[in-house]
Amino acid sequence: MKSSTKRKSEEFLFPENSPEYSEQVSLVIEKLKGAGIFPYGSAEIKDFEKRLELALLRSYRQALRVDAKEFEFGKLSKEGPIAEETEKLMASHYDERAEFFCNFLDQSFMAYSMAYYGSEPDVIASSKASLEEAQTNKFELFCKRAQLKGNEKVFNLGCGFGSLEKFLLAKYPEMTVTGITPSAVQVKYLKEQMNNSDSVLSSGRFKLLEGNFASVSSETLGKEYYDAVFSVGVLEHIKNVKLTLERMEKMLKPGGVSFHHLIASYHAIPRFLDSSKTKIDKYFPGGRVWPVAELESHDEHLELEKSWYINGRNYWRTLDEWHKRFWQNIDNIVGPEFGADSVKHWNDYFCLCKIVFSPMNGEMVGNAHYLFRKK
Repeated sequence: MKSSTKRKSEEFLFPENSPEYSEQVSLVIEKLKGAGIFPYGSAEIKDFEKRLELALLRSYRQALRVDAKEFEFGKLSKEGPIAEETEKLMASHYDERAEFFCNFLDQSFMAYSMAYYGSEPDVIASSKASLEEAQTNKFELFCKRAQLKGNEKVFNLGCGFGSLEKFLLAKYPEMTVTGITPSAVQVKYLKEQMNNSDSVLSSGRFKLLEGNFASVSSETLGKEYYDAVFSVGVLEHIKNVKLTLERMEKMLKPGGVSFHHLIASYHAIPRFLDSSKTKIDKYFPGGRVWPVAELESHDEHLELEKSWYINGRNYWRTLDEWHKRFWQNIDNIVGPEFGADSVKHWNDYFCLCKIVFSPMNGEMVGNAHYLFRKK
């Protein structure tokens, strides 16, 4: 699928920085409401999200009535290739311009994953933490649960815009980090950061690998080289977890750890195991929401030390803040490659994703952490 954000918008006929261009921006923003594209916080959006939540609540309750014993946990994630539709996923979502993501992600790390506000719904709701502070809280939690000491060689599968790398390299002066991403946009951004003396990514302690983890050679990845392997918001896009952990086992030194942060359901939700059966497939083709127990069953290559479920209201609040910032910066976002259709595409995305985590006060779908260790 070609993303609507990739098309040159026919609404923009004049060059940027011209008076006519500024007028066109204003006209497109005015056009949004006339086209039924409503902003964050509007009565229309609140009503839309409420109806979505009620529909998902019914679906979640139905899933709870299915006996978990009917699921052969671990079986689904041991089949097929490591990942499916990676190129399609990049084109439809992750290869939007870096400048676009800058308009709604946190300003400290550009972290495109859940921020951490607290362990319980009431704590999350009452937290005074900014998005930037909540992303810092998340990374601090990673370090604690992964039992990092600060002098490790770390590999990050799916490094995005280098958010985890920025945090770890700043916190631990003796640490080195290698990241890999298949996104051309993210690679371009990271290379710019590596050449920017103001960025910690230019420290010489960060190495970037370009490409798909599934197809990069074992020699390139390194054998028994790393003390810790991370993945943040990646295993939702992985089909064969067994093969993924097998590759990681070969990369780790004896006693090394593998730590994973991903969207997960507390109870199995059958249709969430195939994105083509959901509206989210438009944004995340080949994606899935694994039940917590699915990854807990994997012990062929690495030994599971501990797993944690994280209440989904954390991700609801993160997405809600992204949605708000998206509209706060709409003047910067709208342009020749981002017209009314693109605004609708992303506005719907924020609404749909938020509501995945909202029903049942975040106890049905949230995030999970897993700590594995090399046997």
